[in-house]
Amino acid sequence: MCGIAGFVTLGQETHAGTAHAPSLERMIDVIHHRGPDGHGIYDGGSALLGHRRLSIIDVAGGHQ
Repeated sequence: MCGIAGFVTLGQETHAGTAHAPSLERMIDVIHHRGPDGHGIYDGGSALLGHRRLSIIDVAGGHQ
């Protein structure tokens, strides 16, 4: 069971990462139980996304 969290900015603010990165870190820490095997953050400018991964199949080679 994996989990995702994130922010999307609209309007005047064009970059989500600067202001929301610490909040996103806390958000994916809270869902640690959903995926203790891996995590990552993607900064796409107006979208800042984080995920937690639970390895069930391909535990060793399934890095996302």
